Parts: sequence; structure tokens; C-alpha cells
Amino acid sequence: MRIAFLIKIINCLYTEKISYKKIDTFIELNDENETLEIKIMKKYPTLNNIDYCVDCVFFDKFTKEKYLIVS
Repeated sequence: MRIAFLIKIINCLYTEKISYKKIDTFIELNDENETLEIKIMKKYPTLNNIDYCVDCVFFDKFTKEKYLIVS
């Protein structure tokens, strides 16, 4: 079983501080056909192509916002 959290990285340009906001949680069971990465790409298709990752940073194709996937 794997668990992943999709976290949005928020940069404040005025104060130059970085904050985080948990967007979603994904669970992959051992007997499922879909991996965590496939589940994330289906639910959030604007993220760049997600291969197998552990603690990876991705960008939204349209808004250019940063997202962190922690598994």
C-alpha cells in the first residue's frame, strides 16, 4: 500500500515566504490496477506527466503553480 499527498507550494512575492497547503490524498492498494501516479493524472490532468516519483515537484501547465507529491 502506498499513500501520497498532493501539496500546493505557495510563494508570497511580497514577503518572500513559502507556505504549503495540502490539496488531496491518494491511496494505492496492492491489488489495484491503477498506480498513484495514474490516479493523480486522472484527477489533475493539468499537471505535467507524472512518472513514478517520491517527493517530486511538478508544475501546473496553465497556471505554472508548483505542486509537491509526497509518498
